[in-house]
Amino acid sequence: MDPVTKDIFTAATKLVALKPTGDVVALDTWTKVLRPEGEFKGHQLTDKDVIELKTGGTGFCARDGDKVVSEKHFALGPGSGRQDLRGQHRSARSLGGLVFMN
Repeated sequence: MDPVTKDIFTAATKLVALKPTGDVVALDTWTKVLRPEGEFKGHQLTDKDVIELKTGGTGFCARDGDKVVSEKHFALGPGSGRQDLRGQHRSARSLGGLVFMN
């Protein structure tokens, strides 16, 4: 939650950290409120006192544009959970006497 405006942060909110106080505020709060005022909790603030934080993913692919990289990776083999186990290995036991010993 932004300590100045009481807005709730989301994954898409751009954030900045203030070095003198250790508080994290929204970038909009910094540009519209704190930078013009130049003071927060008794500390003088300049542009050097601000660290812009990296935003997290939102789960919406089009938000990040060209930075999105997708890969397909399948772990195949016994016990991986992805092997196709249909057929004789997963069916009920044969009542006709024919048994496969694989």
